Amino acid sequence: MYKPKKIKKDPDYISTEEFMNIISPFACHDLTLKVGKIQFHVNKKQLMDASPVFKQMLSADFKEKNAKEITLKGKDPGAFGLFLRYTLPGFEEDELKETDAHLILPIAHEYQTEKTLTRIDASLTECSTAMADSLTSEQVIDSIIEAEFFGLSEYLETCIKIASHKTYNALAKNENFNEISKDTRYTISMKRWEELDDAYRRNQTRIFMIQN
Repeated sequence: MYKPKKIKKDPDYISTEEFMNIISPFACHDLTLKVGKIQFHVNKKQLMDASPVFKQMLSADFKEKNAKEITLKGKDPGAFGLFLRYTLPGFEEDELKETDAHLILPIAHEYQTEKTLTRIDASLTECSTAMADSLTSEQVIDSIIEAEFFGLSEYLETCIKIASHKTYNALAKNENFNEISKDTRYTISMKRWEELDDAYRRNQTRIFMIQN
């Protein structure tokens, strides 16, 4: 007769970070965040661990410290709900789509949620890399401005590389071109210069091989 294995009362795995993330959606919801007409029930400790801004708000001498419900004004409930889903533990396997990444980026930046910002950086980098030269000059400029403003380093580096494939006139005629920092404009120019030099050297090598 089959006898089930005896299970420890507190098996070792329950203290691992992976297991805690798995069960985190079922943690005690001891704080309500009200955005518009929507209420989001969250675990205060998880929120504080994810965001130094919320940690300051909920632990220092602010009116929110002992509040059970906090109203957050001027935010879109849909965007904020996505922000929580991609920020709080338990949903790490969810794919962060490009549209959602752009949508939650300002909120993640406001609340300084570094892990969320890293996920956004990776998502936008991957999307830009996939689209690469199919992006218009206007799209590349807007992406660079976004990456600079929110401090997304990988996304910025990818967009600089794409911009270096554009002609100067194609970029400069855009009214937003000068909103890009001088340092980044310089980097784009230098990268394009290097690429032109590489292309020239490859062409010279090809000519030499043909002639000999």
